[in-house]
Amino acid sequence: GVDDNKSEQRRVIANEVDVCVRCNECPRMVRLYGACLERFCIISEFVDGGTLDGRIHGDGNAPMALLEVLQVARDIAEGLAFLHPQLIHRDLKPQNVLLHRSGRAKIIDFGLGRVNDNPLRTHASTHVAGTAAYMSPEQCDGHVSQKVDIYALGVILNECLSGEMPFHNYSNPMQVQVAVLMRQERPAVAVGCPKAVRVTIERCWHTEPSKRPTAVELVFILDHLIQAEIGLREKDASTRPNSVTATASQGEGGPPPATPGMNGSKAAATFAARPIHSVTL
Repeated sequence: GVDDNKSEQRRVIANEVDVCVRCNECPRMVRLYGACLERFCIISEFVDGGTLDGRIHGDGNAPMALLEVLQVARDIAEGLAFLHPQLIHRDLKPQNVLLHRSGRAKIIDFGLGRVNDNPLRTHASTHVAGTAAYMSPEQCDGHVSQKVDIYALGVILNECLSGEMPFHNYSNPMQVQVAVLMRQERPAVAVGCPKAVRVTIERCWHTEPSKRPTAVELVFILDHLIQAEIGLREKDASTRPNSVTATASQGEGGPPPATPGMNGSKAAATFAARPIHSVTL
């Protein structure tokens, strides 16, 4: 009834407030300033660049360049690295990522977030929560751990590069869940995706959660991919005849200027593919 709906709304808002308070010190999370449980509202930091979903699919927007994509993915991974010792997001998707005008990303919407009281345990639930296109096989089956967020980030990374909604060929969420859980389907990897990036995406959405990197490991991997791409751009600029290199300031901490096109790096691919044993931020 109406009272049940209000109670559920209050629970979701209270949960989001709790998560935001825990994460207020992380620059990759939207800051919380206040909340009202009676009118069901949250007062939070204003992020002026819109959602990642709007950046990918907005009318008239240019395709995201590889460097821009890697920086956004790295920001999300950094946010997860801060979040995961305490919580699991469970509904990571482009609509829940906001972009600053500098290009830096922030994670929002923790209404489905779950307290991570034991990082090594996989939670089981009779209620499947999340958005089907970004849900891992185990999440479709009602089991969640930190690795469901890593899976979702792999899907997001691929969506940024391809410009296509994942599983857009299916008409309803149940079909997607069956495809992911029963047939182990994944979205088509973006055309022209460099090997190093493809390897990273495929590690993120690996069927076995234990084979996916942690958020901290993913930050490390993405940092190397970013540096490899910057190196390729600088090499390309230095060998291009009559080239003029312009430097544009995008604010403190902003990503490097984005140029359309994707480049690969054999060294970065080898690095992304190898096991990671110990990484610290």
